[in-house]
Amino acid sequence: MQKLWTTIGGVGVAAALMATATLTNTSAFAQQRTDVGTTASPLTQSPTPALPLPNAGTGQGYFFNLRPVGEKIGKSLADYGIYVTGRTFNEEFSNVSGGLKRGSLYEGFTTLGFDLDMNRIAGIQGGSVHFLANDLNGLPFLPYSGSNYANNKVFSGPAASRLNELSYEQSFFDHRFDVRVGRVPTGTEFDTTDLYCEFVFSLCAAPSAFNGVRGYPSYLTSSWGLVTQTQLPKNFFFNIAAYEDEPSLATTGHYNWPGPDWGFDRARGVTIPAQFGYRTSYKNDPYPTTIDIGALYDTGDYSDPLQNSSNRNRGLFGGTAKVDHGKSEMWMQAQKVVYRPDMTSERGITLFVDANLITTGNPIIDDAFYGGFVWRGPFAERPNDKFNVSVGYILLNSDYTNFVNSALQKRGFGATSHGAETTVEVNYGLALAPGVTFKPFLDYIVNPDQVNVAVPSPNNTHVLFVGAAISVFFPETLGLPKLGF
Repeated sequence: MQKLWTTIGGVGVAAALMATATLTNTSAFAQQRTDVGTTASPLTQSPTPALPLPNAGTGQGYFFNLRPVGEKIGKSLADYGIYVTGRTFNEEFSNVSGGLKRGSLYEGFTTLGFDLDMNRIAGIQGGSVHFLANDLNGLPFLPYSGSNYANNKVFSGPAASRLNELSYEQSFFDHRFDVRVGRVPTGTEFDTTDLYCEFVFSLCAAPSAFNGVRGYPSYLTSSWGLVTQTQLPKNFFFNIAAYEDEPSLATTGHYNWPGPDWGFDRARGVTIPAQFGYRTSYKNDPYPTTIDIGALYDTGDYSDPLQNSSNRNRGLFGGTAKVDHGKSEMWMQAQKVVYRPDMTSERGITLFVDANLITTGNPIIDDAFYGGFVWRGPFAERPNDKFNVSVGYILLNSDYTNFVNSALQKRGFGATSHGAETTVEVNYGLALAPGVTFKPFLDYIVNPDQVNVAVPSPNNTHVLFVGAAISVFFPETLGLPKLGF
């Protein structure tokens, strides 16, 4: 408990310092969700431009502009209540130092779908239907890095085409209360912000510590879920949800397309997250602030990090992992714009911090902490570029560390694992066109966690990746309208 309250105090001080300039001055109710539907998820949400996107020409530092290409057809479809959405993200990166093996690999992730405005289609005010499919291809980087929790942005298990979402959403009370139900990805409304998807490793769509504790499936597929979001007065909000845990969706079968796993017979529990926070935007605050605190409880089954089914050390005696039941965590986030070189655009520096603390159960992660900054428009002539830096620290469960040390001891090694993993990412998002970003990046991992590595190595002390990614958000790039309030 002393560790818990010390951490809460530290993050609380950071959050208070970030919020001081705005909490006392902002009181008007503000609706923060400018987009609804599939585009509201950090998985598919494009970076907000520092200036309104140009409809034609270049300007704003862009090298080309394809927005006129889809504008006419997009408006025609919107007249019928149909909004096409999607994105593609592709990355090539190489392990140039450390890790389990050197080499280069490619991964790609593409989504395509639509949002339906049920008010225009059927006269249901505030109603909408969302469909999103994705395709993941390429190789996982765990065999190269030996790090499971410093996962890359498109982490989702085997390469496959998946149903990412099929849901119905209904807003009430002038969009102050929102309910979303159906096949939905787990947790993209919790412990995350649009800043996290500026990074390739560890954070998007939510921090690794959130994904390591919540139940299956992966956030790039979906299971049955119910999500409610409430906008409260004076910029406060409250979200709560329930997601079915269905591990088989992450690894086998038809990857969430309609079939036998749409029943509840394969469910292994429920993940229930809740989050309360305060959030301002450039519409009502010159230096926007977000602060929130949340918690989740997962009722599902999971493998014990140390003991086998006979309650013995699995690292020494082998055997099948003991099955544990139930786990929970809490998190605290804060972010604030702290610097703006001019007040006519959204150029500036935003700081962020995040802490995840395990409260019950015995998952592999114990606690985790993240922080960094996003510098939008570092150069006046390039207002939509972004320079991004993040640092993460993941403390592993001592039982898991004991398991790895036992496995090393059994193989005759005297070395022991470190028990904590540190990650650093530096990247630069070069805005090529509206919705199109080229992003060279560098990721450095200290003491890779080696979770799910069949034969842990005592010599795997670091790994350095260099690479580049390119992303295209179809609505912004092609001038397609998005479903919004």
